[in-house]
Amino acid sequence: AIGDILVLNIALLLSRIFLKHDLDSFIEKDLIQMLFLNLVWLFIIFLFRVNDIDRSQRSEEVLSSLARSVVVYALLVLSLNYGLSKNIKPLDNFLVFIVLFTALLFFWRLMSIGVFKYARMRGLNYRRVLIAGNGPLAIGIYRFFQNHPELGYRFMGAFYDNHHSEELPRQGKIADLFSFATANSIDEIYCSSASLQPEQITHLVKFCDSNLIRFKLLPDFRGLLNRKIGR
Repeated sequence: AIGDILVLNIALLLSRIFLKHDLDSFIEKDLIQMLFLNLVWLFIIFLFRVNDIDRSQRSEEVLSSLARSVVVYALLVLSLNYGLSKNIKPLDNFLVFIVLFTALLFFWRLMSIGVFKYARMRGLNYRRVLIAGNGPLAIGIYRFFQNHPELGYRFMGAFYDNHHSEELPRQGKIADLFSFATANSIDEIYCSSASLQPEQITHLVKFCDSNLIRFKLLPDFRGLLNRKIGR
C-alpha cells in the first residue's frame, strides 16, 4: 500500500509538471484534492485486495486485476468529485493523471514481482511447506515445488503412513508431522485427502488453526499444477 501511495503522488506531481502548473501553489491549495485521491485508492486497495498477490499467480493475472482496479478507481474518483464539487476542487485534466498513474503503477508492480522472484531464486522470502499423505496429487505437488524454485516454496518433507514411495521422499508418518511442523516453523501444509482417514484430516485442520499454519487440500490445488507460472 505504501508503494502504491508513493506512485500515486508521483503521478500527481508529474501531471502538474506536464500541465506546467505551479508546484508551490499546488502544495498550498490542492492538499484536499491530493488527500481525496489517496483515500479513494486506499479504499480500492482494501475493497479489491489489490496487494494480496498469491506467489503462484501469473504476471498477466496480476496486471489484469490491477487494470480493473484502476478503472473502478477512475470512475469512483470522477463520480465522487462531481458529487463533492462544493468541497473538493475539480480535477484538472484527470486523463493525464490517470494515464501516468496507470503506467507507473504497472511498472512498480512488475518491478516488485521481478524483485520477489529474484529473491526467491536466491533462497530468500520462502515458505516452508509439508505434504501430508501420498498418491498422485501429493507427488504432483512435490514435483511442482521442485520445478518452480522461483515461487519460493521450500519443501521440508512428506508424511504418510502407507509404504514408502521413491517418487515422494518420506520424512516420517502422519503422527510425526505435528512435532516436526512445530520445531521447523512450517508455513503451509498440503494434504492429499485421498490417502488419509477423515479423523486424521480433522486433526490436521485443528492443528493448523491452532498454530497459524495454512492448510490446503490438494484437490482444491490441482488446477495450479497445470498453470504456466509467470512470477
